[in-house]
Amino acid sequence: MRLALADLNLHHGTNRVRRLMREAGIYSVMSRRFNKPTTTVDYRQRPNLIRPLPEANV
Repeated sequence: MRLALADLNLHHGTNRVRRLMREAGIYSVMSRRFNKPTTTVDYRQRPNLIRPLPEANV
């Protein structure tokens, strides 16, 4: 909103813009930062039993 007012040559402080937005019921929409999900394993990994087998048996 502050940038929109600056385009109209109306320069106001941050606190005034915050108060006017609160009185008008206008809220900013914030986007959340994407956090890549991680996996944690509490047990030891099991061995790959298929790897040593020939391809015909798999």
